[in-house]
Amino acid sequence: MKSKKILVVFVFLILLSILFSVKVFAVEEYIDRTNGFHFKIVGNEITITGVEDYVKVVNIPSTIDGKNVTTIGSHAFDGRNDILKITIPETVENIEDFAFDGCENITEIKLPNGLVSLGGYAFNNCKSLKEIEIPCNLISGSTFDGCTKLEKVTFTNNVTTIGAGIYFQNCVSLKEIYIPSSVTSVGYVAFDLVNSNFTIYGDYNSYIRQYCEE
Repeated sequence: MKSKKILVVFVFLILLSILFSVKVFAVEEYIDRTNGFHFKIVGNEITITGVEDYVKVVNIPSTIDGKNVTTIGSHAFDGRNDILKITIPETVENIEDFAFDGCENITEIKLPNGLVSLGGYAFNNCKSLKEIEIPCNLISGSTFDGCTKLEKVTFTNNVTTIGAGIYFQNCVSLKEIYIPSSVTSVGYVAFDLVNSNFTIYGDYNSYIRQYCEE
């Protein structure tokens, strides 16, 4: 009986420690009143979580309060079809799922060269986007679903992998996809459900030639 009581107390203490640890490490959201950005501090880095409604031209800063802006959070600009232009600094390494979902009036956006990850549905239904240069591996599907005016996609020399998943479904205007010789892997159905008239361009002796032939 005594051992059972000790066990119950021990489990109770574990639950308390978990509860308090969650409180201690909870991430609080802040607002930069000067520029209108919502953000949270994760370690010594900044994640952008949104922007005030009055901001129509979004120039994401590279630093806030001396900390680098490294991530654009999930749903940060979700549904903001009133945003006309977005500038992303070179400090950004991660763009999470649905970050720009429904930004219907953006015609062009430059992704930073140091980008490491691009989430699923990140540019879902960006219906005015006409071209995009992708500087990172794709591993989350449906990244550009519903980009109905997207005509040109260029993967840069940093890219080695285009993972399994349908990245450009409903991109009915897509005509050109440029894939560098650095790419050594293209996953299953990566280019399925794309306008059947598009052309893939690549080096003659590269992996992408083999992929196209297969």
